Amino acid sequence: MTHRFSPRWICLVVFLVWMAGMGRSLEIFQGKIRLVIHEQFERFIPYARVSPEGSGKEEWVPLIVDKDPRTSYVTLRVNDNTYRLGSISGVRARIGKGPEGGTIHWILPELEVKQTFSFLRSKESAESDALRIVLEITNLQDTEVSLGVRYTLDTYLGERSSTPFRTPQLPAITRETTFAPDWENWFILSEDSERNMGLQVLLRGEGVTPVERVVLANWKRLSETLWEYPVNPTRTFTFLPYSINDSAIALYYPILPLKPKETRRIVTVLGNKGSGAYLVEGSYSASAPMKLDLDNLLQAPREGEKSEDPKAKLLTELSRLEEFIERISKRVADSTPVSREEIEVYRKVLEELAKRAKSQENQ
Repeated sequence: MTHRFSPRWICLVVFLVWMAGMGRSLEIFQGKIRLVIHEQFERFIPYARVSPEGSGKEEWVPLIVDKDPRTSYVTLRVNDNTYRLGSISGVRARIGKGPEGGTIHWILPELEVKQTFSFLRSKESAESDALRIVLEITNLQDTEVSLGVRYTLDTYLGERSSTPFRTPQLPAITRETTFAPDWENWFILSEDSERNMGLQVLLRGEGVTPVERVVLANWKRLSETLWEYPVNPTRTFTFLPYSINDSAIALYYPILPLKPKETRRIVTVLGNKGSGAYLVEGSYSASAPMKLDLDNLLQAPREGEKSEDPKAKLLTELSRLEEFIERISKRVADSTPVSREEIEVYRKVLEELAKRAKSQENQ
């Protein structure tokens, strides 16, 4: 007997095989963010909980393409070699849930790599609405290596509009583009205006590692390039015949020397669009921007603040100074670069503390 299978049945079988291949995944929820780490692919997908206007219901929307988790990834450049994490022959990652969120842990012959995820809450939100990603790379060799990092994010939220990407100073990016982030272009946004949401990636600022260069290009073109991508401003995000209106972001972190047993730490923050100012969420101990805390250091009332006893007032100011030193010590322990905004805050706090100390002397 001859069996004939319809195209519909063949498609169903292919789909089921594909779903089986997706394997297990670790899901972590906090506030408006859902993190899915796919064990088989060793890749992550962040989702944002949104309420489309007029729909009366909530839905989880992926911030990057989730149909195939492999389309977004991290590339390491070690000396003259490149490694795409999650696609290294003979290397399998350990996936786990840590005190801050989730972790992906790789051990290569020459490097140990750990990616840790935690949640952040923006100033205007009552719940977590962003993801903080800390990438730690340790040199296991006895010789120095040069190390660069590239995040490739397969974006899609801005593809339905005439503006696939925008920054504060580049309001409509419609073609291949590259730029070096500065204090005016400190984030990149792939926005779905119909649902009032978007993938927002911080490029500079407090608590994040500055991105050296951003490349916006067609995903297929970008994914076929091992490291450096030659931008052509005349090209759109289409690569005929199959890759049509397919956008992607590449974030380049500089190639720097890494000494034996030394660890390099890169902090990236991405989430749903917002002000870009985030606070530490809940019990998570991840380091975050200190500006608001330092401002509050001088504003918070202390025991002895209104006392007429000069000794009580002096002890109050000493308490502020000790707390300031403690916070500076914690910031120094965090290897992420210090921004100009942070330095300005530190300077203002020091000036105010000095002014108060002088006032105490004159009493």
